Amino acid sequence: KNGTVIGSVHITNGKAVTFDNCVFKDNEDIDFGAAIYVEGCEELLVDNCIFTNLEDDSNGAAIEAERTAITVIGSTFRNCTTEHDGGAVYVHNGSLDVTNSQFTGNHAGGNGGAVAVVDTETNIATCTLGNNAADKNGGALYVGGDAGKKTEIYLSNFADNTAWENGGALAVADQAQ
Repeated sequence: KNGTVIGSVHITNGKAVTFDNCVFKDNEDIDFGAAIYVEGCEELLVDNCIFTNLEDDSNGAAIEAERTAITVIGSTFRNCTTEHDGGAVYVHNGSLDVTNSQFTGNHAGGNGGAVAVVDTETNIATCTLGNNAADKNGGALYVGGDAGKKTEIYLSNFADNTAWENGGALAVADQAQ
């Protein structure tokens, strides 16, 4: 197992970064995404990748991102666990576009068992989100922050997700002060 403070891959202030047909398995992290942490990058493309059995003490065990445009295509997120938000994926102040991907058996100690986005434009299309759990809100997906950010979900299947507070599948909360 990889046990680190900053995750397997740490990217800051980059242009375009692509992960194609990669596998991230059995990684642990203390602070920033057990697989990928990205901050201030123009674009992150994750295409046909597998993220499985990842653990993180912060947010987003597979992908944790700040101020980055993220595109995920045909990828699998399975058994990713975090103590805070976004069991598999956490994005703050960026954009997230996910298509043809599966999120199964992920868990967040906070919000968004599979995915948590805050102040982030979000599109989810033709995805399966099943058997995910959050100790707070949004068993599969949590959307928080600026009410002006658009979230669109198309042709996706939410099944058997659990949240202990609100939104077994999806929770939307405006956190603007």
